[in-house]
Amino acid sequence: MTKNEKDMLKFFDTKNIYYNFMLSSLFITAYDLLKNSIISQIESFYTNGFDQSGYIISKEYQTKVLALDPKKNKLQASLLWLMSYNVITEEDKNKFEKIKCQRNLLAHETINFLIDSEKEIDTNLFVDIKNLLKKIDQWFVLEVELTTDPDMTKEEYDSIDRENVQSMRMLYLDYLMGIIFGNPEEYENVFKEFKNTIYAKYGDKF
Repeated sequence: MTKNEKDMLKFFDTKNIYYNFMLSSLFITAYDLLKNSIISQIESFYTNGFDQSGYIISKEYQTKVLALDPKKNKLQASLLWLMSYNVITEEDKNKFEKIKCQRNLLAHETINFLIDSEKEIDTNLFVDIKNLLKKIDQWFVLEVELTTDPDMTKEEYDSIDRENVQSMRMLYLDYLMGIIFGNPEEYENVFKEFKNTIYAKYGDKF
């Protein structure tokens, strides 16, 4: 069988097209969640209130974050900042670069993954996204948000189940991946229960 014939077989397989479209959309969304985690939380850490123009980011953000990257690229500088605080490792950073590379290919060359029989979406990178997101978000929750919470006592902090701390980004990703890779019927039941709760509260014309 020629490569051209293999390509056509792949393209005309409707289940394959649907699956790859779903994987592509999920991967790009998962990447955006991870990228947001990397950049926004550090920006927030160096934010001092807001005015009519928006949030006021302190000058320290320039000197302690952006200065880490020669090109002052927010994403790269933020990764280096996280490394400087031992939140992620060099290996984690390399994994992120692979994730970003596949994201860019999916965003700009989607048709190749639908037609080319030699191109496949690396689903193992979903695990890397999930692990990196967990590592970064848990660190911010435990080491930044909770340690600066004036209502948090030492006893309460020490009793936290650190491994099971979840951010909204982590919950979003788990939900989306659960639908695509897990059992969709399980999530349908959750939706039905929630919808029934809303109808019971507001009626069917909310």
